[in-house]
Amino acid sequence: MQRRDFFKQALSWSGALSLGSPSLFKGLITGDKSRVVQSTDIKVLDGAGRVNADILLQMLDKGLQALLSVDRATQAWQKIIRPGEIVGLKVNCLSGYGSTHPQLVQGIIQRLQEAGIRE
Repeated sequence: MQRRDFFKQALSWSGALSLGSPSLFKGLITGDKSRVVQSTDIKVLDGAGRVNADILLQMLDKGLQALLSVDRATQAWQKIIRPGEIVGLKVNCLSGYGSTHPQLVQGIIQRLQEAGIRE
């Protein structure tokens, strides 16, 4: 994958995750219609607003599996990346609403490593 293509895909993916855009994984989904999935769990936040990292990871897995129609999270990640590729994560470091949550970044890193991306 060329650097330019990676950035196009990454921007499309990050924008789609934050805005709910139907262009998520454009090119991986065939046909005229795009597919959007939503993964929710009321237990992802505790009473104090802290994120439960395990539940967040389960939500990430369920969403990606549903989007790409696979049974395992590893299969989903392997559909969008290949072992040995270089993956960069663009996070939003602004304070307040809209910042990328550290547990989400850790979950994505964990799944990328399980799919064959080295640290």
